[in-house]
Amino acid sequence: MCGAGPPSSTSASGASGSPWTARTTNVRLGVWVSHQKSRRDKLNADQLAQLAELGLDWARDG
Repeated sequence: MCGAGPPSSTSASGASGSPWTARTTNVRLGVWVSHQKSRRDKLNADQLAQLAELGLDWARDG
């Protein structure tokens, strides 16, 4: 979802099966959300729908 995935405190050797373990970086949640919002025009409909499911109102269709 949405680029490199949501922020995580999991290390590269984190839980097996996690889709984000290969590229995990420690990023503050607010920074990640702000980044997604700033590039919302570049996100596809599925990515926006996933963000909207998480409760991000700005990701919902007008």
